[in-house]
Amino acid sequence: MMSLIPDNWIREDFLALALHYAARADLNISADEKEFMQNRCGKAHCEKAKAFSKDKSDYEIIQVLTEMKGRFFPGEEGTSTLKGHLVGLFKVDDDYSHLEHNLMLGLDRLW
Repeated sequence: MMSLIPDNWIREDFLALALHYAARADLNISADEKEFMQNRCGKAHCEKAKAFSKDKSDYEIIQVLTEMKGRFFPGEEGTSTLKGHLVGLFKVDDDYSHLEHNLMLGLDRLW
């Protein structure tokens, strides 16, 4: 099986994928969430992440996020920084939903 892991990504690409995946947790990406992601990563990186995830299952995206996390957000400090970005995204639309809380719990277990 061919690896799903992109070998030419930089930190902003990875963060954009993590944020895009997280933004989809409540099945709706708000305008505020899109703006938050673009401010953190840049529009081009957000588009790259969106295109990458388009034909991938949740399982495949989680695999990629789990395998690449250590490269761009290593150790406890990296995990804390990454989780801060995700929680910031969840709170940007004033609706930190039950689905978003559950996604964070799942990612906590993986990271």
